[in-house]
Amino acid sequence: MSPKTSETQMYERELILKYHKQGKSYREIAELIGRCLSTVPYIIKQSKTEHTVLNKHRTGRPKKLTQREEKMVVREIKKDPHISATKLTQMVAKDFNKNVHPELCRRILRNNNFHGRITRKKPFTSKKNQAKRLKFAKEYIDKDTVADIYLRTRK
Repeated sequence: MSPKTSETQMYERELILKYHKQGKSYREIAELIGRCLSTVPYIIKQSKTEHTVLNKHRTGRPKKLTQREEKMVVREIKKDPHISATKLTQMVAKDFNKNVHPELCRRILRNNNFHGRITRKKPFTSKKNQAKRLKFAKEYIDKDTVADIYLRTRK
């Protein structure tokens, strides 16, 4: 399936109707206008049944942020992954002059594979203890564990 093209402009729709009244075929009209063949009969049918050539209104609520603004939000989180959704909301309000809810920022981030995770708390180990643990691990790396000894005796 080919990608959708943009909506036909009013002047294009009026031209289609004008050429149709002149008796031109759908194929000729499509070539003259530069639109696909299926568009021409659709517009002619719409003008006959609905007595208008205006574009229909879109259903559903329009998006609050454009794609460009959403990319900006994602870029901000890439710069600073620890920034909160409320701070992102304030940034959007300041930069784009749009009042958005923090949940919208979270939804945008989730759609772009940025999920709110909290890092696991790990005990603090000082430099001295890190060195001791490393020394211990290197010392015992080649030695058998209790489980290895037990398994060998069972054979």
